[in-house]
Amino acid sequence: MNLTKALFAVHLLGSVSALSMMAGEPNLTHFEHTALDDHRTKIVMSAEGDAKSYFIRVDKRPEGADLPGFFESQGFAIFNGGRSKDKAFLMDNGPLDEDATDGVFAITLNTGDWPEGDYMLRVGASNKPSPEKYKDSARYIAIKVGNPAPAPISNLPKAEHAVVWKNEDFYACFPALYVFPDGRLGTRFSTKATNSHMESLGGSQSLISSDGGTTWEKANEPLIERRWQTKDGHLVEAFAPGYIYVDAAKEEELKKAGKIVEPVRPGSSLITGAR
Repeated sequence: MNLTKALFAVHLLGSVSALSMMAGEPNLTHFEHTALDDHRTKIVMSAEGDAKSYFIRVDKRPEGADLPGFFESQGFAIFNGGRSKDKAFLMDNGPLDEDATDGVFAITLNTGDWPEGDYMLRVGASNKPSPEKYKDSARYIAIKVGNPAPAPISNLPKAEHAVVWKNEDFYACFPALYVFPDGRLGTRFSTKATNSHMESLGGSQSLISSDGGTTWEKANEPLIERRWQTKDGHLVEAFAPGYIYVDAAKEEELKKAGKIVEPVRPGSSLITGAR
């Protein structure tokens, strides 16, 4: 599936000032990771804006896992860009950069000495070293080392697990579960063209189960969360728009208004902050 189809969207995550926009926050413009073999993963990234260095941070790892080449900081394992002295900064064209191209940083991680288990890495660019407040732009990588025992996926020991809906051409995400007064279950979820949260192409599915979740069929009635029903019978649905898609022709106008605009698809725009 092509993950580089682009539109633009407006993502309302918070407020940013026009001043911070002019300063140029770090923006990861290119990111890829490739498994070279069972123990080596190559990471390539580029950034613009106020990006002074790159970093690799392990957010999740097996308990007690000590990773060679990393140092501990605030509960995380940070890849040591300073070697003899603990530093998180991986510098473009520095001693650890495997790509001599200006503006491109590449590195190969060797997990051969890592304890068996599941890992989650946060990788990206930051405005450090700098006296300014820390800012970064990052992506996540999941890495499995060895054949760890499957992590429990339920806090109900006797729960039975089944596939509710599956289509290889779509990314099913953001499910919600409803319980009808008669005991039936309902679920509604998005079906996106790619696994990007900002994807504009796709739709949704609404399903109902009459046997406790064993089998599901298309819902022919609204899925309503009765817990939000008021005493006088009104129904309330509270939500916040995650992002708003707009025409790419408005990109410059939005930037001048203090918005952060990011690409999603050709011909559209995305704002990651709005006033």
